[in-house]
Amino acid sequence: MYDNLKLYEAIFKRKSVRKYKGDKISKDTIEKIQFICDNIKGIYDNIEFKTYIVDDTDMVEKMYGGIIGKYGKIKAPQYIIVTSEEKEGYLENLGYIFEKVILNLTEMGLGTCWIGTPFKKKVLNEIIKIQENHKPVFLIAFGYCEDSDKLYRKNISEFKRKDMNELVEGKIQRGWKAIFEAARIAPSATNSQPWRFVVDDNYVHIYCIKRTNIISKKIYDNLNRIDMGIVLSHLDIAMQNFQCKKEFKQLQGYDKRGCRYLVSIEK
Repeated sequence: MYDNLKLYEAIFKRKSVRKYKGDKISKDTIEKIQFICDNIKGIYDNIEFKTYIVDDTDMVEKMYGGIIGKYGKIKAPQYIIVTSEEKEGYLENLGYIFEKVILNLTEMGLGTCWIGTPFKKKVLNEIIKIQENHKPVFLIAFGYCEDSDKLYRKNISEFKRKDMNELVEGKIQRGWKAIFEAARIAPSATNSQPWRFVVDDNYVHIYCIKRTNIISKKIYDNLNRIDMGIVLSHLDIAMQNFQCKKEFKQLQGYDKRGCRYLVSIEK
């Protein structure tokens, strides 16, 4: 796995890739990717998950009936299929882990794209054998970008994100601005950016906005839970980069109207 500085740098240049060369990844590289998938620690140690690296593009397309997520067809040479136990926090856990996987792949010169469910389970069962207590959660397409000049973002202005003052409530103390910036530019489903931060004298409290519309709640609830894991991953990498590694803590009594409390960071 790459060192934390390289992962921090990858945060600012990684972008979704939807067009790939047909070239397969070497066996040695695949083994390295599998090692990364198996060894990144999650938020919760008690939630079992599993990854399957597959290269049957035709079967993957059938699994989605020819349409993959909201992005249309994404024909990549290889995919990571992720399954997990369905326990409290499993979606945040997977978002946290696999954003770090993706940033590692970015530093390996590979393009990536998150792809959500639903899967056609009958077709999926022809590709992999899922453990009995697991459910499929998402795919990650990866491979060499069709146009190598479009693999990375050139500068931070390419990120279309909310302003910091829309996401952070309270005074941002010295040293935290760069950490929040890494969180601000985290990817999210349809760029929904559901994270909110409240800063007080002792903690940074992290929230996810609640969806009140029945339709948007149905669409975004699970996706935004994965998004929150992604933003926690960015926070963790940025805190380590600035030598202020802190633990995520779940506290009591920090409800916020219109939001779901997730965790806090002691400053």
